Amino acid sequence: MQARAASYAALIEEQLGQSVEFTPGRRGQFEVIVNGSIVASRKGGLIAKLTKRPWPSEAEVLAAVRKALPPSPPNS
Repeated sequence: MQARAASYAALIEEQLGQSVEFTPGRRGQFEVIVNGSIVASRKGGLIAKLTKRPWPSEAEVLAAVRKALPPSPPNS
């Protein structure tokens, strides 16, 4: 599970040029926080098993982070 979260962190850094702080969670918990707001998540443990909630796709995570980031200034 930590490997998947680490791969999301690497993807955000590579695709969006944003630095990422990766903190391992417990039992499959996963949250992506941008400017203090959760933009993508997955609850871990028994809740995830009971609801069969899958991990968000890489595309979903990238789209959520892009949407939460402030617009880039135009090149001058």
